[in-house]
Amino acid sequence: MSAPSEPFPDGFARGAYRVAPDVTAPVPKKLVAPDYTEEARQKQIVGEDELLVIVRPDGTVGPVKLLTSIGREFGLDEKAIKAASEHLFEPGRKAGVAVPVVATIYVEFTLPGVPRPLPRMTGGTADPPLSLPAGFARDLPRPGPGLLRPLPTAKIYPTLTAEQAARANGRVEMVGVVLPTGKVGDLAIARSAPGAAGLEDAVLAAVRTWEFEPPSKNGAASSVVLTFIVEFSRAVGR
Repeated sequence: MSAPSEPFPDGFARGAYRVAPDVTAPVPKKLVAPDYTEEARQKQIVGEDELLVIVRPDGTVGPVKLLTSIGREFGLDEKAIKAASEHLFEPGRKAGVAVPVVATIYVEFTLPGVPRPLPRMTGGTADPPLSLPAGFARDLPRPGPGLLRPLPTAKIYPTLTAEQAARANGRVEMVGVVLPTGKVGDLAIARSAPGAAGLEDAVLAAVRTWEFEPPSKNGAASSVVLTFIVEFSRAVGR
């Protein structure tokens, strides 16, 4: 039986919970579409921003953090944050009681007649496997009581060639270390889907640039070993 979930002790999600077996995920009730800037419309910029949000116990959105951007130079990030802030949710619950929950959301920018670039790319982290790849210290700290899986603060996804983008599908899983600075340290491929074969170098290069809130264990700076995931999808809609 897993230990009860702990709220984040500090940082962006202070006092909020991550979705877990004993914490339900917020469910969208009203999603607000973002506005466009005129320049972005003229340039036909389409795609999505990825954001980290805190869903409050009343279902409204609290703090919002931008993780990835498709149109910073065209003013779309501000539009994405504004739209996300106006979403409404059925709140997440712990033991039946509404609690603040941290969630990743995507704000999509679409224009009639303009195709959405494929593949869609998403990614995140999970608890590491019991068996670590060769070269990883066996005593590396793992997420657990007093050491929560750190939240991302900045992410980029792989830059693909036209040939790679045309066939990319499925996920690449890696095992790696988030250092006390929040930077990514050692990183190794664990497995790749057939549709992601040959993309590993591009994925590793991108994930090595990810940044996280500095992990700590019981208040002291710590490294932590995690599973990292990048997923390629051919789906047209979410």
